[in-house]
Amino acid sequence: MRLLQSIESHIVYLGRCVVKAGAKKIISYSDSVGAIEIVGPNIFENFSGPASKRVLLQLIEEDGAALVHVCAKTSIALCEVGMCEAFNASFSNTSYNDVLKLYAQQGGGRLVGNRCIKDFRTNLEEVTLTKLRIIK
Repeated sequence: MRLLQSIESHIVYLGRCVVKAGAKKIISYSDSVGAIEIVGPNIFENFSGPASKRVLLQLIEEDGAALVHVCAKTSIALCEVGMCEAFNASFSNTSYNDVLKLYAQQGGGRLVGNRCIKDFRTNLEEVTLTKLRIIK
């Protein structure tokens, strides 16, 4: 458990350093090692999921924190096991990245996910932005 706590604190420290260095708009978070597909539902629900939840809570509670984009695999798994809730907002004729930038500038929230941040397609007829809320 101490190892997991150490990893969590280092991830949060890295996130704070990135924001302090100038990433004022969007940072991305993913837990590819603790993914539910790799560790299974039991380990995810009891260890890696709660660890991601604690990291995300710390990242979004920082003053001046950037918008945190959670990898689709991580955010969907967190929602599936009841650790977060998802709320969708739709936008027309734009790109996912433009929606993220606009949402970050407007300060609409601090946590989004359920989609890959690497989606660079433009002029999409409809783009869904999924806002996330961690269930404490």
